[in-house]
Amino acid sequence: MVGHLVLVQGIGVRVPTPQPFDSLRSLSAGHSTKTKNMYFVYIIECKDKSLYTGITNDLERRFNEHKSGIGGHYTGSKRVSKIVYTEKHPNRSSALRREAQIKGWQRQKKLDLITSGKRIV
Repeated sequence: MVGHLVLVQGIGVRVPTPQPFDSLRSLSAGHSTKTKNMYFVYIIECKDKSLYTGITNDLERRFNEHKSGIGGHYTGSKRVSKIVYTEKHPNRSSALRREAQIKGWQRQKKLDLITSGKRIV
């Protein structure tokens, strides 16, 4: 998978190189996982191997919320393991549309997205 490595809670998270939204604030090792104008669609793998998809403008904060049980009912009951996929978006609207698209997919298509690291539509 091509992209940048970001550390979240000491876990390396591969952030694919953005396709349509390249900017000077591209994530790379050592840079913040929080941006004011960018949003991320992310997929978390839970301890039971189930997948959770969400959006945020601060990956580290959101991951910590999920880990501590305040990030949502699903992840609170399933216990998160790691972030397995992230995708950068220029605004909340774009991220919400992509989140809804991914949430509508079967598990195998989500796994294909995670494995390839390339944007699938």
